[in-house]
Amino acid sequence: MSNKNEIPILIGALLVTLGIVGGGGWFLFNRMNPATVGPGLSTTGSMPRELQANVSTGEKVLVPTMDNETKLFASKAIAEGKNQEALQQLTQYLEKSPNDPEAWIYLNNLRALDHNPLQIAVVAPGGQ
Repeated sequence: MSNKNEIPILIGALLVTLGIVGGGGWFLFNRMNPATVGPGLSTTGSMPRELQANVSTGEKVLVPTMDNETKLFASKAIAEGKNQEALQQLTQYLEKSPNDPEAWIYLNNLRALDHNPLQIAVVAPGGQ
């Protein structure tokens, strides 16, 4: 083969090789470092501000109730990362108010943290 014919073939082979290696590296990087929520609960992300006020993983109360004090303490404990304290507060609150779905959701989320849960978004009706 002459040099004139080899150069375009070598450049083409180099580009194909770089594409395969680069694509494989990108794939592996994204598999090793997924853009997911960390080990705790979080609602940060690229969400519009209008929606952020109506989203909570327990760090704020979305549906205020009449006997709200214990529930507020629990949500504050969740926001501070004091999950055991929040678990106790929510359990105490639900003994008095067993029909509060928001408190049950937060309590079950805290219980699930012990078992490496998947995180999903759930739409629940609010009082507004």
